[in-house]
Amino acid sequence: MSKSLEERIAALEKRTRKIKKLEREIEHLHAVNEIQNLMGKYGYLHTINDHEAIVEMYSDKEPDVFINIGVRGHWIGKGKETAKRAWGTFIDATNPTGLMSMHPLTTPVIVVAGDGKTAKATWIGMGLTAKKDETTGEPVCHWEWDKYGVDFIKEDGRWKFWHFHIYRIFSMGWNSNWSEISKMAEKPTINPNYTDYNKPDGPPIDSNPYSLSAVEQQLNPEPPEKYETWDKTFSYGKPLS
Repeated sequence: MSKSLEERIAALEKRTRKIKKLEREIEHLHAVNEIQNLMGKYGYLHTINDHEAIVEMYSDKEPDVFINIGVRGHWIGKGKETAKRAWGTFIDATNPTGLMSMHPLTTPVIVVAGDGKTAKATWIGMGLTAKKDETTGEPVCHWEWDKYGVDFIKEDGRWKFWHFHIYRIFSMGWNSNWSEISKMAEKPTINPNYTDYNKPDGPPIDSNPYSLSAVEQQLNPEPPEKYETWDKTFSYGKPLS
């Protein structure tokens, strides 16, 4: 017996809903891949000290672009100008002899909003840094581990950094004993090379570098969970006062 018109319409509507659901899932998978590539590209550019290119990866429209760099401090303001200030000392360094900073990223947790307009992600970075001592000419090398909490926003069809928060875990000399870290927990310091233009807008936020005397490590940043719209989630940017 042939199906009635009502049954055929119902079947068609069910198939349409399924197609739309699959289209959203595919769009979100593409977004996850693009976000992973964006963060990976940041890592490559950071290694070669091309922070002018990194600045271009930030939103140019949002009024609260936020960047926290470990124990250096945080910057907040409109668009790419904030990124220029935050990465200013790196840009001014213009790739001096002997400088290298590498932070391979692991353990990604990436969540795209249900409406596809924003996304959130966390990573752990196992880093190393090297530079030349300006006085002795000898190498100065460190192990440097960090955690990343990043909010992304889709701007003119492309994913951009919105809130970029680096949480320091530890930094220690490459030849130091692991136990020595208990004596060298980092404290926030203001880089003497900061100018009035690029100095931080405030101290580091949620900075909790490891040491034996430090408070137990917290789940900070908290890996993102599924959310529908930006107003239904939290921010890795500056907490609201």
